[in-house]
Amino acid sequence: MSGKKETSIEIISLEILRDAGINALLAGNRGSDIFSLTKPLREAQTEADENSDEKRSKVLGFLHDLLYIHLKVDDRAEPFGPMWQSPEGRTCTASDFRGEQNAILAEFADEIEHPVLRARLADIAWYNDRKRGDTGKLAAMAYAETIQRRLAGELHRTHGDGAHLLDLADLAQRMMHITARVYKTSALPEDLVKVLSDLFEACIKARSYVAFIKVAEIGLAYKKFEWENVLAGAEKIVSSTEGQDYPMAIQGVWELAARGYGIIDDTDNQKRAQLEIVNQDLKMRDQVGQASAEAHWVRMAIDKLRQFGGNKERIAELRKELRDLEDASLDDFGAIPLKLDVSELATGTIKVFESLTLSDILLRFAFLNSPQSKVELEKFIDESSENSVVSSLFAASYADRDGKVYAHTNAKSDSEEGKADWYKAQSIMPLEIHRRHVVAGLIEPARQTVMTNFPIEQRYFLPIVHNSPFVQNGYHHTFSLGFARLWQGDFVSAANLLIPQLENAIRYVLKNANTDSTKMMSDLTQDDRSLSSLIDHMREDMEKVFGENLVHEIDLLFNYRPGPALRHQAAHGKMTDGQCYSPDVIYACWLIYHITCLPLVKNWQSLIGPEIELQAF
Repeated sequence: MSGKKETSIEIISLEILRDAGINALLAGNRGSDIFSLTKPLREAQTEADENSDEKRSKVLGFLHDLLYIHLKVDDRAEPFGPMWQSPEGRTCTASDFRGEQNAILAEFADEIEHPVLRARLADIAWYNDRKRGDTGKLAAMAYAETIQRRLAGELHRTHGDGAHLLDLADLAQRMMHITARVYKTSALPEDLVKVLSDLFEACIKARSYVAFIKVAEIGLAYKKFEWENVLAGAEKIVSSTEGQDYPMAIQGVWELAARGYGIIDDTDNQKRAQLEIVNQDLKMRDQVGQASAEAHWVRMAIDKLRQFGGNKERIAELRKELRDLEDASLDDFGAIPLKLDVSELATGTIKVFESLTLSDILLRFAFLNSPQSKVELEKFIDESSENSVVSSLFAASYADRDGKVYAHTNAKSDSEEGKADWYKAQSIMPLEIHRRHVVAGLIEPARQTVMTNFPIEQRYFLPIVHNSPFVQNGYHHTFSLGFARLWQGDFVSAANLLIPQLENAIRYVLKNANTDSTKMMSDLTQDDRSLSSLIDHMREDMEKVFGENLVHEIDLLFNYRPGPALRHQAAHGKMTDGQCYSPDVIYACWLIYHITCLPLVKNWQSLIGPEIELQAF
């Protein structure tokens, strides 16, 4: 499964596939996910290689590659993608098997006994050829069988707690998407509808809140659930909540309930559900340990109370609490020193990340590096200028790829302002080298090592973005999706999702720190300051919150020209596809993740980590 830019798949005939004895190999396998099948396939392939059985080895490797394709159930347009990709290449995806091989897969899928493998083969065959309705039906029924047998205890999760049912909700979503395409919506098989209903009840019994919401949404979307039944289930699942249950997950159930009660015009229960939504925000406030995070949750509660209407007395009470928290929040953001042994850096990084749990992976990744010390950087520049006097004597001009001069820098000046600009100009090269070092030696080895063994998905970042005071309400999906794309190697998406968010996120943090970042215009209207205006006019306020070194790094990476000026590049559509894969941009996306995680360190092990593991299973 080595990465490659152009995939060349050798056709494997139906006869060779049959001769490999796959049903016998998987006869005793009780796994309900693809990872339960990849291990025996790898082991059998190793044995075939040792016995010089080339045909069987090819079949086993071929099936392993098919299982290793990443299924993205939320992406209806392109549900299959490579498990791992980088600028150098990628692993296989479904479209690599179109044509003759796809027709063979469709026929072979019907002969497979294990429902997980049968579902994967049939789904890929149907995805590549939508005219094969019979293959789509086979895939849907195989997903249904997997869900049924897991609920019955006949199949089990390979990793984690089998009581968590989010993975089955994903299978149900894919099952229903295929079913709606290959059957008439009004004539869906009752067996498949019953599977969805059984899973709905199982989610309630297991108090699997996130899975419950997803299954309810699926049933409602395909008009197989009535709102009255969904609301009864929602009331039942929240009635049995325990103290350790995660408020954000419970909040999602109340949000579903509030929407449902609104649809059926039950205003009293809708109001009750809305107040419970706010109560979950305040429970999150009680679980965090720093003032800025508490202010974040109180502000969210106020925003929601305003949206719901009324509640003036409670809003006034919370606003008073918010003001006190804003005053106490200035010391929450700060640099965390991190010492790294740079000898054989990439090898060391790989070794570290191979042995970490998911929550530790996401925490360690956030602190692979720390912002360069502004004082130490200027000291280095002074020492370098003593050895190279020319750099101090001459001004410089900078041109873009079209040859247009877009910035000038002056020679070293005796004035404080001129000296500050000169230091910035002289910092461009050493910082570019540093970012290349960090990306090549730390970020990419860590990312690739983890993604080779485990698919990092958007939902794992929800506990991070929901708890971080750096992420404003209404931007959680954008940040979590951007972080997922960063991990998955889709740097074009990551850059265009994350970099434009930095400016507003900084304003939001300053607002929570009781610092007004607006400016008065000539016509007496008010407008938010841009990143450059924040740095030029509110640098001291930013440094109180983020620290001098981090603000300096933000300035030189996102704002300063002739530096990368990534905020300008992204805002004006000047960031090319290739530039998104540059060390500067990858590092910038990582830095936004770093800032998001900074205030969460104190509560990571007690709060964030357990909820990441819950999202994973």
